[in-house]
Amino acid sequence: MAITVQINDSAGQASTLNELGNLYSRIGRTEEEVRLYLQGAEITFQLGDLRNEGLLRSNIADKFVKLGRFDEARREIDRAIECDKPFGHVAAPWNTLAILSNLERAVGNQPAALEARTRAMEAYLGYRHAGGAPEIDPTQIIALVH
Repeated sequence: MAITVQINDSAGQASTLNELGNLYSRIGRTEEEVRLYLQGAEITFQLGDLRNEGLLRSNIADKFVKLGRFDEARREIDRAIECDKPFGHVAAPWNTLAILSNLERAVGNQPAALEARTRAMEAYLGYRHAGGAPEIDPTQIIALVH
């Protein structure tokens, strides 16, 4: 991180913050993880890097759902969905939609949860039909929404 700051590599800083957030996730330090993802998301926003901003916002939303911070999760997931739109299958929108489904289920909106889950499955199946990830067992789609 120090090197990316020293050479003024903003994209590198955002990437490093994401990786550090992933590390904090693995050791169960969720608040620090979210803080790092938020910092990275702000940098990617400033850079106009929608693809990586969407990834970070999706990560943030997932953690906010798990923390019970549903209003913040909704803000982040809505932004992640917007960021993902220009990238189609490359953005793996099924992951973002699965998080939306989890959010809707957590707030008790079962119809919206089912709709988001259906959209996630359709997006994934569209990706598969287009030739994506042939090495993945199609039944793994069920694991997207837990």
